[in-house]
Amino acid sequence: MADKERFEITAQGTHMNVLRLGSGEPVVLVHGYGGDTGMWYFNTGALARRHSVYAVDLPGFGRSGRVVADDPIADFTGWLLRLLEREGLSRAHIVGSSMGGGVALNFAAEHPQRVHKLVLVSPAGLGEGLNHGFLDNFVAAEEPEALRRVFGDAFADPAVFGDDMLQHMMAYKQSPGANDVLRRVKAALSGANGESLNLRDRLERVQAPTLVVWGRHDRVVPVAHAEEARRIPDARVEILEDAGHIPQVERADRFNQLVLDFLAE
Repeated sequence: MADKERFEITAQGTHMNVLRLGSGEPVVLVHGYGGDTGMWYFNTGALARRHSVYAVDLPGFGRSGRVVADDPIADFTGWLLRLLEREGLSRAHIVGSSMGGGVALNFAAEHPQRVHKLVLVSPAGLGEGLNHGFLDNFVAAEEPEALRRVFGDAFADPAVFGDDMLQHMMAYKQSPGANDVLRRVKAALSGANGESLNLRDRLERVQAPTLVVWGRHDRVVPVAHAEEARRIPDARVEILEDAGHIPQVERADRFNQLVLDFLAE
């Protein structure tokens, strides 16, 4: 496995940070709301044994610049295209979680020739019932214990959100510009009238074979939305028991095997 390295892509007065490791067919990992490359900590090593892995910090998050466009989902989609162009990749496997699942879905619909296979993990954008309170409380949380209570809802077992994760998330929340980013992106996910991001018109435009993974006990994006994902022409759905909104953390071994097997088919 190649050594880890980080690099930046600069455009539009800001930059996107990318973690690259491994070798083989390229896999791009796209994190969710408030996350960064650390969301894939339990997955990158396993995937990199067979693949070139690119884990991004979307603009506004992680080590990337704190600039977010008015339409962040469309803008993030453009940044994924810049990554593939920068690396000379005609196409890649795209794996997206939560908000990043919405970005991955949008990318696959807008640039079908660029996507080899698609993995959507508890993706946003497939229906109503998004836990708007989770987003609101995440923005409002100023103290570690408040943040711990909020993020406990992302897991079937709240104890999974341990001290290391808490400290990492708190450091981001306290970084200059972070809460403004969170508010702007939240507005795209959860409109002023309480409506949820709607990407359902993209589903039938996806041409890539698609794996949809959801945790049975997702309290952020309803697992019932997985049925809507079946409208993707070549899709299959896997529901992981004993997992919540972030199954790649809570059921990492099972998740890694599912994805590796799917990409090898």
